[in-house]
Amino acid sequence: MTQSSEQSIIDQVKYQQLSWACPCRGWDVEMLLNKMITSALLFSTLCRGEIPEPDVNLLFPENVGGADASITFEAASIDCFAAFEDSVLEEEMMGPLGEIIPKSVGLLVRSLDATINTWDLAQAIDVDPEIAAEQALELISFAEEFLPKVRTQTDHVRFAPARNPTNTTDPLEKLVLLSGRNLNWF
Repeated sequence: MTQSSEQSIIDQVKYQQLSWACPCRGWDVEMLLNKMITSALLFSTLCRGEIPEPDVNLLFPENVGGADASITFEAASIDCFAAFEDSVLEEEMMGPLGEIIPKSVGLLVRSLDATINTWDLAQAIDVDPEIAAEQALELISFAEEFLPKVRTQTDHVRFAPARNPTNTTDPLEKLVLLSGRNLNWF
């Protein structure tokens, strides 16, 4: 469900929107598209126990989108889905923070990343994010536990401090606020 939401929003991006700003300060639509593709590539590689290529960097993504980011993302997301579907989720994998984690947790990290990035992209190009409330609800408790650990990383600021998520009853807004995003970023 998460990757199909991502794909739907990516399919709506127009060439003239690539330079538009995103909710993540300093990022534009093209950078975010490359990050979304890179995330799918990274998680499929990690899930299979392989070492990622040097250009697979979530913090500073290379231009991996090519001439058609939609087609590139579709291939990467199909591969990522297959990697998790073919694996035993109780087994372990290297996590994106350099720690060994259960693959089931890796799948949650991937889902959280994809959901937040889908919201970011939808905001940037001013379309509905197409993220179901149930999807956000499933990720909130994980985000409450996981995101504080991410914020302790000192190599780069990965998420801004959480904003007050008690000011909303909307599950997607709460998840976005937990990620440190500003709902009124524009």
